[in-house]
Amino acid sequence: MELSAVLRHAVEKVPFYSRAYNITAADSIERFEVLDRSAVVGNEASFLATDVDRSRLLVSRTSGTTGMPMTIWHSEKERSAAALALWRRRRWFGVSSPAQRSCRYYGYRRRQGNDYTMEPVYREGNVIHLNWFDLSPATLGVHYKAIVEHEPVWIQGPPSALGRFATFLLETGLPMPKSVRLVELTGEAISGADRTVIETAFPQAGVASYYGSREMWLIAYECPEGSMHSAPESVHFELEKDEVFPEKPFATVILTSHIFVSMPLIRYRMSDRVQLSSGYCACGRGGTILSSVMGRQADFAHTIDGEPVLAHYFQFVIHQLNFEQRKSVLRYQVEQRGHSFIFRLEVGEGWSSSSQTRLRALMADRFPGQDVLVEIGPLEVGGKFRNFLPDLDRR
Repeated sequence: MELSAVLRHAVEKVPFYSRAYNITAADSIERFEVLDRSAVVGNEASFLATDVDRSRLLVSRTSGTTGMPMTIWHSEKERSAAALALWRRRRWFGVSSPAQRSCRYYGYRRRQGNDYTMEPVYREGNVIHLNWFDLSPATLGVHYKAIVEHEPVWIQGPPSALGRFATFLLETGLPMPKSVRLVELTGEAISGADRTVIETAFPQAGVASYYGSREMWLIAYECPEGSMHSAPESVHFELEKDEVFPEKPFATVILTSHIFVSMPLIRYRMSDRVQLSSGYCACGRGGTILSSVMGRQADFAHTIDGEPVLAHYFQFVIHQLNFEQRKSVLRYQVEQRGHSFIFRLEVGEGWSSSSQTRLRALMADRFPGQDVLVEIGPLEVGGKFRNFLPDLDRR
């Protein structure tokens, strides 16, 4: 949808914007104030268009890296349009269809009765999911065997997990299947070390960074020439310089979706910071070119034996606790100090005397023999809130 149509639709059909703006605001996006996540969280229903049937919308939630998880509603048609924009980018690398075999590193859990299981490999049609909650050498060997048998055309995952897997391949001398054409990195800022080891382990494949979010889906994608191009058919892209340090090269991203109009977020301020490229790309593709994106960084916790565990595991623990005891934890932060963990929790109405016992039991599944301390109180959030603070001695 053209930007002017998105703005007019928001003012005419969306309660939040109808109350704040008159129809003349639709003439220019600059007439809309920048929207912060804090204005949306808890008020998500006021951003829903009145001409859509809420019961037919698809619901998702942001990951909560800001400390404020948000509910998002999209229509199936909007999701399809957003997916099409993303698949156009994957075709740059010879990956043309969701029907092609793929592999995904993901922190998944599968429900069995009132509990969840976390097997290392989960097969779903032409996709195999590899669990990043366990990246020990033994489990990486299981992942490798599954990939060899599956022969995927492309692999997706966070650079920290794929970097760990690539390091395992290089250390063991195991070759990757030649079927892999694309390694797609997403969800985290990419370190130079991870990028190098992934490219070395997958010499026959293109390596591309996908910058997206639950709110907007595709924001930018890396082309085969190595440039990160914004997606003009997906988002209207603005940058906001730092008012305190305007000379710094990084700016905050301000986005408006051309696609998601069931729940339009106009001039939505992301908590990521980006740096523009000063040059042009030899590929000739359009869009704003980004030289770097500063998103969330990957962190690892460590078992008592020194084995690294992606910090996403704590998100699973909190989700499981909330599944069993609804609204028991509203926000959380975990800090590792030596072999101990401190859970700082902002709790809700579901928290009870048994909650701490269950929390420690869930932690003992992955971190046996390690102490878990619990501190209850309000958490101050802002920017990219860090859910995990690693041990300073291991940074």
